[in-house]
Amino acid sequence: MQYRMTALDNRLSTSVDKLTSHCATLVDKVADLADLEDRMRRDNLRILGIPENTETANPLTDLLDAILKWFPELGSVEIVRAHQVGPAKEDTNHKPIPHPLLLKLLRFTDRDKILGAARKTMVKLDGSPVRFALDYSTRTFRRRLAFSNAIGALQKLGFHTFLLYPAKLKVMRGGTTHIFDTPQMYSMLLKSRLLC
Repeated sequence: MQYRMTALDNRLSTSVDKLTSHCATLVDKVADLADLEDRMRRDNLRILGIPENTETANPLTDLLDAILKWFPELGSVEIVRAHQVGPAKEDTNHKPIPHPLLLKLLRFTDRDKILGAARKTMVKLDGSPVRFALDYSTRTFRRRLAFSNAIGALQKLGFHTFLLYPAKLKVMRGGTTHIFDTPQMYSMLLKSRLLC
């Protein structure tokens, strides 16, 4: 009986080691897939806050005209396609929230030109701001979103914050720079007063 228990224990231990190895491999593959998806989306741009208008004959042309009107210094940009993404949502007052628009641009340099112009010029439609954002995979988006509380807290303390790709927080004040791989690293350093 003792021999059987030892043999079962050895087999179980070997199985657990193999399972751990397979899990690590799967985590690496998920990260690789997210990176691949992010690279495929590098020509995309999300526009948030544009009211929906079903009366326009050609929304793609209207959107291109609007972008050139908002940012006349851009010159020409080529939009391959544009469409709404996500389900319909409502705010707390039961007013519909506009769907995000996803633009597929011909070149990622056009995306960068639009983002650069949007940082310099605030665009408003019907009194509401229009925001421009990069389009990331769901995994990368969630990882970056996890830093939102840290970014708000650090900006209140007077730090300059930047999100680096894929999901790292760069914090600067004076001549000091810190880079955090996880939101937990930021909170540990904040508690230890290394950032203050």
